[in-house]
Amino acid sequence: MPPATSTTSRCRCATTNNGRPRSAYYLARALSGQIERGHDYLALKPTIAIHFLVEDLLADPDQADWRFELRDQRQPAVRLGETLQLHIIELRKAERLGRLPPALSAWVACLQHAQEEARMKDITHEPVHEALGRLKVLTMDEDARWRAFAREKAIADDAAALAYATRTGLEQGIEQGMARGLEQGLAQGREEGRQEVGARLLENLLTGKFGPLPDAVLEQLRTATASRLETWALNLLDAGTLDEVFRSNPA
Repeated sequence: MPPATSTTSRCRCATTNNGRPRSAYYLARALSGQIERGHDYLALKPTIAIHFLVEDLLADPDQADWRFELRDQRQPAVRLGETLQLHIIELRKAERLGRLPPALSAWVACLQHAQEEARMKDITHEPVHEALGRLKVLTMDEDARWRAFAREKAIADDAAALAYATRTGLEQGIEQGMARGLEQGLAQGREEGRQEVGARLLENLLTGKFGPLPDAVLEQLRTATASRLETWALNLLDAGTLDEVFRSNPA
């Protein structure tokens, strides 16, 4: 089906002798009503009529959904575009056969049993319940419509308030998390800076006293904590060998 269509939908409650020409008339009227004199025919959109019939219109007992188009009589595969389409669904026959897709079957059940509360509760196709809700609003008196509007507005306002509170809380949480992360990062940076400066200073002192340092000692200096470096620096004051410097953590 093209994305842009003009659709008419009629639900008839009984079959009359003029049912077929009547259906064709309203289909053609919906098509011709799209443009006025002097307008471009290219502005016409396909017109699709959907008629739900309570009584059976056609004699075939094994088919309940019908689709009529403009086709060639001798070559039915050749059709004159999709300008006009007439769909007829015979409700009682469709319900008896049970061959329609689930969504369409839900609409058939709705039209057949709209006054039966138990049957309506069995329908799970949400668009059916949405349509019934809108129909109920249309049939209300003015005061009832305003009350229904006020309820819908209150629900929408509550949802908007909840969304705002959630969004604000999330933004505040992000800001607080960033602040905590920055604080922790600065503290970690200060600690790493103390360690790096202390390791470099102790390396220079040890090299000046004992000469070039073994790789194992250099690795100890790079991985030691700031407090451990302070301990080794105090040991250096009276140490005669490298082993005495690292006596609290033998190399």
